[in-house]
Amino acid sequence: MSTATDKVSEKVNNGWGWFFLLLLIVQIGIVIFGAAFKADKSVIKDTLDAKNKFRQALFFAFQDYGQLEVRQDYSLHVYIPKENYSKVNYPDMDSVIAEISAIWCSNKGINSWYLPKVLYRDIKTGEELKVYRCLLK
Repeated sequence: MSTATDKVSEKVNNGWGWFFLLLLIVQIGIVIFGAAFKADKSVIKDTLDAKNKFRQALFFAFQDYGQLEVRQDYSLHVYIPKENYSKVNYPDMDSVIAEISAIWCSNKGINSWYLPKVLYRDIKTGEELKVYRCLLK
């Protein structure tokens, strides 16, 4: 025999279960689709320090501050001229990109649960130049 207390307890537990399932679905949606949306004010505020440090390193490596666009999943789209990107010698390119991108990925304001990445694009054509994924770096 179930009592009224058991029924109320069961309904509460089911409510929390649905709430956590919905929360999980939202988080997975941000991971999958977050890069398609520009960041909201809270993400921009969280990443302000990382953005400033990244911009300085970008200028040091490519002599251009570029145009930085933070996305909802804490990814960063970096738009720089391909000419400046190409000034770095090919054998050194991976290490330069890794060092600069690590500044973004390792900053405390970046939420690594959303699997952010740093995407480098040509500012004129939008051509993808390089992608650095923050996961396991």
